[in-house]
Amino acid sequence: GEIINMIGGNLKALLPGPSTLSLPNVVLGTDCSWDVPGGKTLLVAGLKCSDNAMIASVVEEEKG
Repeated sequence: GEIINMIGGNLKALLPGPSTLSLPNVVLGTDCSWDVPGGKTLLVAGLKCSDNAMIASVVEEEKG
């Protein structure tokens, strides 16, 4: 979670303001999925740290 939090903070600095950053969501397992209600996925990146695989997603809140 902390690695994703650091990556998110760096990405947030590149985005036009105002923007917010949620707390990282950590999901363990090999066949997992999750959804952000009212969100649109903009970017998904696969990462590997040591022997641990991670996926980082950037989700935009849809304006309603």
